[in-house]
Amino acid sequence: MKTLCIDTSSKICAVAILDDNKLLKKIELNNGLTHSESLMPIIKDIFEETNLTLNDIDLLICDIGPGSFTGVRIGISTAKAFADVYNFKTVGISSLEGLAYNIKNDISLLNINVICSLIDAKNENVYYGLFDKNYNMLEELSTCSINELIDKLKKFNTSIALVGDGAIAYRNKLEQSLGQDL
Repeated sequence: MKTLCIDTSSKICAVAILDDNKLLKKIELNNGLTHSESLMPIIKDIFEETNLTLNDIDLLICDIGPGSFTGVRIGISTAKAFADVYNFKTVGISSLEGLAYNIKNDISLLNINVICSLIDAKNENVYYGLFDKNYNMLEELSTCSINELIDKLKKFNTSIALVGDGAIAYRNKLEQSLGQDL
């Protein structure tokens, strides 16, 4: 089964094609252009580089946020247009869940029991997702202040992996409050 994946929820515009679980090609672009200018050329390039067409696609996966409202809207609109024309099966994936999977290959090496995905929502606020090491959600995806999240994270008596631009934006505060290096 061939899958087209679209992610436009952050500054990076990304497209990938999978064949079953094998990554055939991924293109990520952070060139300062809007996703409305970047997405279709990236899709065109990825199909040319894989010698595939939209007719070869069986499933379309699209990031549904949280993140940039305009970016999410561009990705979903593109996915819906393709789905309508090509009658694709579609799946929406949370950007917070996608971020958590970024450490999938490293998690066993790191002895991590909790994964916290963070997206900076500005003004000391974050979108966050909490997952156990098997990627089960520990609570519903949500938003709160970074201070409220730190209070939640302190209640876990285990090592925590923090991923996403929110972890970078609030790195010093998180390190000081949780007593661990990020």
